[in-house]
Amino acid sequence: MSTQNIPKAVAYMTGAIGSFSAMAVAGREVSFELDTFEIMMYRSFVGIAWFWHWGGISAHWGKSHGGTWEPILRVIWHILRGRTFGFMRLR
Repeated sequence: MSTQNIPKAVAYMTGAIGSFSAMAVAGREVSFELDTFEIMMYRSFVGIAWFWHWGGISAHWGKSHGGTWEPILRVIWHILRGRTFGFMRLR
């Protein structure tokens, strides 16, 4: 294991813990105004926008994946299938 990557890993982990903590505090603060499902909807919209911008779908998608939408459609299908059928199992 290379020791050069340890400071970078510590920085990433610290950033992740900070962002998770900030999201928890923000969710607690906004829970007085919004319903849980509204919070999840807005969080999903932000996540989709982040993925669209930084995930490479917008400009580099055609170059890196041959212009096919099959991988992203597969991911969307798995997310929707898990949520839908997961809720149906809870009934």
